[in-house]
Amino acid sequence: MDAEALAKERAAEYLKGGGGTVEPSSAKLYRVRVDARLSDLLNQDAPLSEQPAVLDRLRAAGFDFDPQMSGYEAYGELMRQRRGMQGASAALKKTGIPGMTYKDSGPKTGNTGTPNYVIFDPKRITILDKLLAMFTAGAAAKSAQEP
Repeated sequence: MDAEALAKERAAEYLKGGGGTVEPSSAKLYRVRVDARLSDLLNQDAPLSEQPAVLDRLRAAGFDFDPQMSGYEAYGELMRQRRGMQGASAALKKTGIPGMTYKDSGPKTGNTGTPNYVIFDPKRITILDKLLAMFTAGAAAKSAQEP
């Protein structure tokens, strides 16, 4: 059974009250195509030294960040220099860095987090499908009832 069929089956079980388990992290609202390579995104969870394409673009634009600084720290410094998120994001976009990625804190089950993406230019995003909105609403309702 493919992932989409399994998700639909789990959603149906939950909505029928059949005791199916639903995890909000398994729900997706959209399937998209992003016109950007992952290696071109600022990874907030990794040091700049592990992101050569990003570090090269930052240096070419005149930013002199320590390569051992994390992407998170670099973005924080840009926010300080550019007076907030909007200015920092605009500076990255101007250097040719199309967005950034980071992992969320993950659920309480010990997961190391799921990847999240921020893309600065909406023209780089194409929505291919809208998926499982009802499933997501059910999962959100279940999550709201849990302590």
